[in-house]
Amino acid sequence: MTQELNRRIQKNYHFLLDNLVKSRKIFWTGELSASALSTAVTVSAFSVYLIHSNELDPPLSDIRKQELLKMLTKSVAWIIAHQNKDGGWGDTTRSFSNSSTTMLVKSALTLFQKAIHQEKDLIAESLKQKMTAIFQNEKLMPDFSKIDAYLESQGGIEGIRQRYGKDKTFVVPILTNAAIAEIVSWNEVAPLPFELAAFPHSFFRFLQLPVVSYAIPALVAIGQVRFFHNPGKNPLLRFIRSKAIKPTLIKLQSMQPISGGFLEASPLTAFVMMSLISCGLINHSVVKNALNFLLDSIYEDGSFPIDTNLATWITTLSINAIRSPSSTFNRGSSDSLHYKAETTNLSSLETSDRVSLNHNEPPAKSNELSCCQFDSFTKKEWNNLSDSFENSTFSSNERTILTDSSLLNWLLNCQHQKRHPFTASAPGGWAWTDLSGGVPDADDTPGAILALSKLYPFADKEDKAKIIKAILNGVQWLLKIQNRDGGFPTFCRGWGTLPFDQSSVDLTAHSIRAFVTCFSLLQKEILWEKKSERINPDIKSCFINQQENELNRDDNQKSSLFETFEEKSFKKSCPNNDFSSNKLTDNVNFFEDSVKIRSLITNLNKSVVHGLNYIIRHQHSEGYWLPLWFGNQNETDDLNPYYGTGKVLNALATFQTFSYSQPVSESFVKENRRSNRRKNRTVVDQVFKRFDIHKSLESKLLQSAEKGILWGIQHQNSDGGWGKRSKSEFLQKSSTKTINQPQAEKDNIFPRSSLEETAVMLDGMIPFLTIYEKKRSDCSFSSVDYQTMLSACQKGLNSLCQMIETEEFKEPSPIGFYFAKLWYFEKAYPLVFACSALKTAWETLISSHSKDRK
Repeated sequence: MTQELNRRIQKNYHFLLDNLVKSRKIFWTGELSASALSTAVTVSAFSVYLIHSNELDPPLSDIRKQELLKMLTKSVAWIIAHQNKDGGWGDTTRSFSNSSTTMLVKSALTLFQKAIHQEKDLIAESLKQKMTAIFQNEKLMPDFSKIDAYLESQGGIEGIRQRYGKDKTFVVPILTNAAIAEIVSWNEVAPLPFELAAFPHSFFRFLQLPVVSYAIPALVAIGQVRFFHNPGKNPLLRFIRSKAIKPTLIKLQSMQPISGGFLEASPLTAFVMMSLISCGLINHSVVKNALNFLLDSIYEDGSFPIDTNLATWITTLSINAIRSPSSTFNRGSSDSLHYKAETTNLSSLETSDRVSLNHNEPPAKSNELSCCQFDSFTKKEWNNLSDSFENSTFSSNERTILTDSSLLNWLLNCQHQKRHPFTASAPGGWAWTDLSGGVPDADDTPGAILALSKLYPFADKEDKAKIIKAILNGVQWLLKIQNRDGGFPTFCRGWGTLPFDQSSVDLTAHSIRAFVTCFSLLQKEILWEKKSERINPDIKSCFINQQENELNRDDNQKSSLFETFEEKSFKKSCPNNDFSSNKLTDNVNFFEDSVKIRSLITNLNKSVVHGLNYIIRHQHSEGYWLPLWFGNQNETDDLNPYYGTGKVLNALATFQTFSYSQPVSESFVKENRRSNRRKNRTVVDQVFKRFDIHKSLESKLLQSAEKGILWGIQHQNSDGGWGKRSKSEFLQKSSTKTINQPQAEKDNIFPRSSLEETAVMLDGMIPFLTIYEKKRSDCSFSSVDYQTMLSACQKGLNSLCQMIETEEFKEPSPIGFYFAKLWYFEKAYPLVFACSALKTAWETLISSHSKDRK
């Protein structure tokens, strides 16, 4: 690692960190891309509302109608201005055309024309002129023949069905919108069994619903509008569904959040709104609340995003992308520098240690120092590290974020405290947003656990207890939804076979990282006092509190998480003890505490081992992993192996690093084992040992990681990065500069690497440089040597730095998948992903002792 690259990494990290600090108030909200799909569906909903406005009670005023028409005109103008050259529309302004969005746009334009024709007498003269410009100007006029030609080239209605397969979550709403616009027949819309929504949530996993768990509102509303327009021929089914209308509407009303937006998503909310209006329910409270939500969601240019915000997700990513003092200097190899000071600045070290660090000569080898432990280095190697050490003090920006109590309290308050009406999942999880329409999921919950662990060292005593409790709640929530195959689904355990209800490697990898971090936190913070043989009382209260156990209870059953055979036996032998108390009482002894802790750790260990086996089984034969929530439109089948591989490697690196961390001293363990022989012989070992995995699994993990790294090296682009960006993206990014496009094409720079995928791959690969040196004595990499890995990482870091220095982070790529393969881009992604990669590089390659191998 050259000093020049070291300086570039540090400079760009602080540059990105400055941008992160400037882009937040208390937390980060990010900014989601405008969506042609979301805008089109919303235009349809408002148009249907105007068409049926004569059914309103009280009637809609003329002024209100004019306001809605003016807003719709602005939205339609935005849609028409973003039509692609092939006649279709993509989900975002940087997305390729697809049949789904194009069909929705056609439906929206058709309904809009009907609305303005009905209300033409109320349209102001200025608005008439604007509409005339839209529909008569050759550049803006929607060419339906061109739209129809594109749809026909994509297979028409059948092409839309094939895109989504057996998942009817999105294909039925699209065709419903088209049927409401009278573009297609109601016979083309598949009937949805909305009557099944009347069953309790616990039955859903057995009913094999044709939609995913989060789409129950669409199941009810769209199922009812299809039944209204085409009730079918089966008299028994007609009778059952007619009787199910009222109870399912009550269920739908109970699921609508305070904001009015289902999942905080404009498309889903608009689908529900137009469906209810079309079957004569324009005066229903669900419609009124949905209307207000959509009016609040519009952007200034008339477009709509797919969601209100991803505030919780972006905030946790931002926190986790920041260095922390506890990991600024941390290296596990035998020939490296160890720095375990609890302070945040080198100047606060003991004098002897500070002298050793600042000396030009390497320190003498010593087996034990108060804060630092060194092995022997050459003078050249030590001098090469001096600049890095001098610049590695904890910056004010880092301290500002990590010590912000308002940020901590906001994140704690985002944790769901009640059973969710959508998925009926237990409290304890986090959603992607802090708003009322969010649903807890297995990607945001691990992110929040990791972020709280990062904030923990900077919290006061009271906040630390809150953090521990929140983390344990989140861990329990994750443990409860883990599928039998070992993987983690998005929302619910065991819902069925549809994509967003199945396990996925990116969610599983994220959950494993959270579990490992929780395990590590317990290892550090559960302090064993030799005399009293007690756990840290602040931590103990989080385990003993009866409210904690409520998180994993069914209505009449106690959670199995903390209920073990030993605990049951102990209760029988001590019948006078009060185990139902909500407060920590004096009669709660060490044995009870240790059993609960050991039970949690045992469950964590089993879950992690099960998840690791799932990841190994779902690795592609070539070595990559595929994620669920991210894609790349420039890749075959819109897949994104770079994101999936990077995230899995990151999780495997986190697991490997912790599983080989040094335990407490053997004498301490032996002493506690002797003193607790009659109570619980193994509890101290259970708390302080590494994850217990079989040697065969350990070997498989190394082989799996090696295969993934080798795939990453083989698929590194010539510019040093990973992934692909299209010509249009590159040209938009460079729109302020003069580009010789023919020469660029001749030089074969299209497509080029994306910043997001380059950063994610680096975040996963770089930690294995350290792990490689740990493992080479007993199980070395056979196909990838250290020099090859280091060279690939250096090329990637140079490429990433180049992208940052040319401000490419300001132009995000549409790599995000929303529900049902709905593309989006988020302006915060390149900033946060790049900052995280540079942080990892700093901690692993610079702050740690990295030999310059040439």
